[in-house]
Amino acid sequence: MNKIKIGKGKKYYNYNLFLVLLLIGTVCIINSIALMYQLLMSKNMKGLLAFSIIDIASIAILVVIGLRGWLVGERLKRSLDATIEVYGRSEAVIDYIMESTNSYIMFIDSNYKVISCSEALIKRLGYKDIWQIRKKSIYDVWDAVKNKETLEEIIKKVESTNLFDGIRVFEIEREEIWFSVNISRIRKEDSSEGFMIILTDLTKEQKSKKELVEIVNMRNKVLLTMSHELRTPINGINGSTELLAMSSQLSPTDKSHVQNIREACRALLSIVEQATDYNSIQNNEIVLENRAFTLNDILEEVRTLVHLRMYEKKIGFCVDIEPEIPSILSGDLEKICRVLLNLLYNAVEYTEEGYIRLSISKKEREGKTFIQYLVQDTGCGIEEENIKSLFDAFYRFEKKGENQKTGLGLGLSICFEFVKAMGGTIRCESRVNEGSTFWFEIQTEVLDSTPIAEVKNPFDKNIALVASTDWRIEQAKKMCRELEILSFKSCEDMEDLLNESFTHIVIDAAHPLATEILMTKFPFQCKKILILESSQNAIEGIREADYIVYEPFTITMLAQILNILDEEKEAEENTVNLVFKTKGVHALAVDDNAVNLMVVSNILQQYDIEVEEVDSGKVAIQRYYENEYDLIFMDYLMPDMDGVEATKNIRNLNKKVNPVIIALSANVNKEIKEKFEQAGADYVMAKPLELKELSHVLRRYLPSYKILEKKAIIQESKDQITFEALKSVLKEVDSLNLESGLVYMAGSVENYVRVLKVCCENVTEQINYIRAAYQLISISDLRIYFHSLKGIFLNVGAEKLSELSKMMEQASSNSNHEYIQENLESYIETVETFCNKLQMALGLYKNILASTIPEEKYQPMEPQEYKEKIEVLTESVKRFEFNEGSELAEQLIVSSKGENRKLLEEVYEQIQQFQYDRAIELLEKIRFE
Repeated sequence: MNKIKIGKGKKYYNYNLFLVLLLIGTVCIINSIALMYQLLMSKNMKGLLAFSIIDIASIAILVVIGLRGWLVGERLKRSLDATIEVYGRSEAVIDYIMESTNSYIMFIDSNYKVISCSEALIKRLGYKDIWQIRKKSIYDVWDAVKNKETLEEIIKKVESTNLFDGIRVFEIEREEIWFSVNISRIRKEDSSEGFMIILTDLTKEQKSKKELVEIVNMRNKVLLTMSHELRTPINGINGSTELLAMSSQLSPTDKSHVQNIREACRALLSIVEQATDYNSIQNNEIVLENRAFTLNDILEEVRTLVHLRMYEKKIGFCVDIEPEIPSILSGDLEKICRVLLNLLYNAVEYTEEGYIRLSISKKEREGKTFIQYLVQDTGCGIEEENIKSLFDAFYRFEKKGENQKTGLGLGLSICFEFVKAMGGTIRCESRVNEGSTFWFEIQTEVLDSTPIAEVKNPFDKNIALVASTDWRIEQAKKMCRELEILSFKSCEDMEDLLNESFTHIVIDAAHPLATEILMTKFPFQCKKILILESSQNAIEGIREADYIVYEPFTITMLAQILNILDEEKEAEENTVNLVFKTKGVHALAVDDNAVNLMVVSNILQQYDIEVEEVDSGKVAIQRYYENEYDLIFMDYLMPDMDGVEATKNIRNLNKKVNPVIIALSANVNKEIKEKFEQAGADYVMAKPLELKELSHVLRRYLPSYKILEKKAIIQESKDQITFEALKSVLKEVDSLNLESGLVYMAGSVENYVRVLKVCCENVTEQINYIRAAYQLISISDLRIYFHSLKGIFLNVGAEKLSELSKMMEQASSNSNHEYIQENLESYIETVETFCNKLQMALGLYKNILASTIPEEKYQPMEPQEYKEKIEVLTESVKRFEFNEGSELAEQLIVSSKGENRKLLEEVYEQIQQFQYDRAIELLEKIRFE
């Protein structure tokens, strides 16, 4: 018999032991009967009695042992039968299973030879019965399968790990079959080993999955193609409606229809963008593009895209920004804006009255910086059971009793995924009929920890606010408190304003007294800050405002305005000894605007820098190729070739001596800086040039041996009469600040007058261009011309006209046709009035000088010397030598008479205006005796 294991850790018993015991007992009984018979026949009664007693005792013992053996044997027999039923007959059972199951099962021994195999697998491998494969190597049996190496690798892996469970693809009869493969090692008590292989056919499921993936990929491809194709006609419709909106022949009804088309295009474009984003999310294709940004970048996006909707619904927009937020951050600006705009769009959609608050704050945790963006509205609110589903795809909140809102219901789902991809969290709280609050928080890298808003001298400020809404008053109080401004008052009427001396008055344009306050001249010196809802709702008296800001009004705007006055005072205190002399420094000034060229040249000449002027990027490249320069001052926006392209071309010439290239732009932002830096510029400065910054830049880049002693910048005119005369005539010219203009001209009255003359001519030319561009509906050209005028007016000290030009430029950039249409004529009229008054003032100034300054006495010169001086002057003008040409012309004027004197006086004027070609034409008319 086989050894049977009866429970773990017990001895092994042999059933033969009990059979032997019973056999011995039987032999003993037979032997005892024989002995008893012999004693009985011998009549030995005592022996018979003693033997009987012993025999009976032995028999009793044997009976007991036999009975116990029988009981144990019966129990073991039953156990044995049960074990044999389970184990002893296992081969029969396995054979039965193999014949009846549809599963693919195979047993192999340690030598990889087949012991048993299911009928289903036998037929799948192309065999008739088990006898064709029994005792054969599995690798021979697996010949019908092409990639049997896969199976061999799996079995070898099982030898070390005892188990394998995974999915593999085999090719049987040129058909790919997906199997779930499970192989485990088997060990018997006799130490023999083998393997059990179970294969599950997953081909149908995998094919279904494959087909599903193909369907999804096809859907994604179709969706992307549709998104691209839809954008083109939508943008076409948008462009057409923009052109229609500019028309002055539309009736109010037509304008309403055009506005409806624009809104429909905007909604359709939003749906296309959401579908594209959702497709990217489903394909796990969210790509983060981190770059440097400021909160102003976000607020500009919000103001452009969201505030118009709020204005149309007459909803207030309150922006709270924590002033300690770092000025420059790093993150995915586009996705942050997308999330924020989506939350704001929803707030506008579900809010009918009240206001919407955007709060941005900084959190510090474990040495990391987190920026929290919060959007709060006073809308209808959301029921608690709906909040859990808000961030699910295709969920659309629907308020009871109202029509269903438009959209795909993907906005918040996309927000959730974008915030999650940026490592942040997004949450919502809401109360029905009170409003909702959404916020998200993102860990953000800090590039510049300087606070975004701070006031240099907060204790010197006394702020008055005139506003008609409680939330505006609370916002202003909070701003002043955070900026450490202790003097703040909310005024309700003129009496409140006249009772104190305020440094700044903040005026909400929606307040009934706004126009009256703007037109009032207060007995104390103050700056008026006007807050407009949009460029479309300008009010009477707007030109009297010192600063104009558009909603949303933020703490950064307030801090910037409050610091301007301190900066102006600081500039006045530090103008002395800023300018120093240089030696042998040659500069090239590049600008398409004559006024800007004059301003740059006049300032640089205060440093004794020799300046050559050109009016285009292409000419600048040619001049640089022909000459050597220490400095190149490169303007940004120019018609034929912009400053970035010109800078790149100059750097590509790779001359031995590379000049310092200083880029100039009226709007200096991070994008413009990056463009110029990539092109090879050394520094980017804002126009008009600030002397403090210019001196710093020159000291930084010029060799020390070319920098000489300092000299004062602001100096009285050679003749005080010229300054007083100019001051008296310019009083009649509105919006012209003589002191500011002289600062930009480095204190030279003579240079300032020359620039004013060129300004009149240049402005007239620009106005003609603006009229032509408006007739041709060329918004891009309008932006360039308004940008140019903004710089011209700022250079001569016409700050209010510069601000008006800036507003027109912004309207052009934002394609705000309604604002341009409503304000263009009044703007042109204001500018032309300014030019007419300025020309009259300059004519009057010339007459005053003529009557008060004696004429120069005639100083004769030898004819040959006179002729040589004229030739030298001509050569100087041809070389664009401003200083040498001016000096020679002055000498020759006093040595000339009659027609020659008049010609030389005009030559001098042309040199002062940098009209060198005209000066040469006049010099050719000089007659010699």
